Amino acid sequence: MKKVAFIIYSLEMGGAERVISELANKFSEKKSKIFIILFSQKKPYFDLNSNITLIHLPVLSDTSSIFIKINNTFKRFYFLRKVILENDITNIISFTTTINIYSLIVSFLTPAKIIISERTDPLAHKIDSILVVLRKLFYRFADKVVIQNKVQYDFYSKYVNSEKLLIIPNPVKKIVGNIYLNKEVNIISVGRLIKSKNHIELIMCFKDAEINCKLIIIGDGDQKETIVDFLKKNDLQNRVELLGSQKDVYKHLNPNCIFASTSLYEGFPNALIEAMNAGLNCIHYDCPSGINEIIEDDVNGYLIPLNSKEIFTQKLKEVYQNSEKRIVISENAKIRAKDYDAEKISKKWEQIL
Repeated sequence: MKKVAFIIYSLEMGGAERVISELANKFSEKKSKIFIILFSQKKPYFDLNSNITLIHLPVLSDTSSIFIKINNTFKRFYFLRKVILENDITNIISFTTTINIYSLIVSFLTPAKIIISERTDPLAHKIDSILVVLRKLFYRFADKVVIQNKVQYDFYSKYVNSEKLLIIPNPVKKIVGNIYLNKEVNIISVGRLIKSKNHIELIMCFKDAEINCKLIIIGDGDQKETIVDFLKKNDLQNRVELLGSQKDVYKHLNPNCIFASTSLYEGFPNALIEAMNAGLNCIHYDCPSGINEIIEDDVNGYLIPLNSKEIFTQKLKEVYQNSEKRIVISENAKIRAKDYDAEKISKKWEQIL
């Protein structure tokens, strides 16, 4: 029996964390024994099957001392290797750059096979220079490197053998029960309140479109105060709702509504796929992260050139006013989303174990 360990820093709310949780749950229904190894002590945000073994690595002292940081690094290697050996782990699946490097180095000291996965746009997401060097040095030794789109494939193929590179997109969550449907047409955006999601620009587009509806933003993050201040200065508090984080996003994805994103880059746009799965018309900046591999413009959604605020504003207005076109795009969006069905995606992962 395979013993598979997923390794990630934490299972707090996030795209990579959600994918690991869903894959672990799927795998645990098969003939594999599943472990999730976390570097953080925080409880998982996502629900896990009861037969999954959750392991938190020991807490290490938080300090600015370079010597203690180096000591902590070696301790993490030691504890991670210990857990893998003691539990006879046969396969490691690691997510995100820093954790990938830890896992790869430890894999040299264990018999386990290792699959690593990158979850961000490497051209836009900046990391420390030491991580850039270590990534180039160690990624080539992984048994497989899973990325999510052609942009990532082109980047990593420069130093990872193309036979080891696999494009596997994220699975879309299944819709449980009936989606809430009413005649209201609002604009919905889902994503963390961080700079790269570019929410202020989205709010400006919404304001300039002068359409008689609300903008509903789902998510939380360090830009919340900035966004709240912007809404006050522009007298938009009654037209823009900040709902915070929502565990069940589908409850808010009314198919009559319009999903909009002015994100500057994505690793993989989970929120976009979920919105298409629910049948929303989706308007998205064509950021360099594979959005154009998902949306076929004017067929199952709308692609807007990056940073083209005026075009985005006009498209919001057009889509809002054209109810007949929204019905056609909605059906096509649902068809496209089926390509990301969780069962299909989990089978792709199973094939490489």
